[in-house]
Amino acid sequence: MFAVSRVHTMEPSSSLNLDRFLERYGRVGHYFLVPATGDGASIESLKFGKYGITKRHLNVRDAWTIGRNDLESVGIRPDDDPIIPEGKRDAPITLLLEAIRRRSSK
Repeated sequence: MFAVSRVHTMEPSSSLNLDRFLERYGRVGHYFLVPATGDGASIESLKFGKYGITKRHLNVRDAWTIGRNDLESVGIRPDDDPIIPEGKRDAPITLLLEAIRRRSSK
């Protein structure tokens, strides 16, 4: 088995948009993925609305819970510094980061 992925890391100045999205998803129970085009200043998605996909499942995880065999591991980078709760020994992310850093140093 294999999976193809594309990762785009975004670093917003606040969590406002994510907080709003999660709050509304919690209320409504679904969201839409819609293709869009943009020039950096504006986004045009209305003409692509008919290609939207309704999603009813969303998996939100703390980074420290992601391990070597998780699909979400593709989103972890060698320079990541995840917050691991105090008292959590053997956090799965630790072994994952070791493997990623070993691979990237070659």
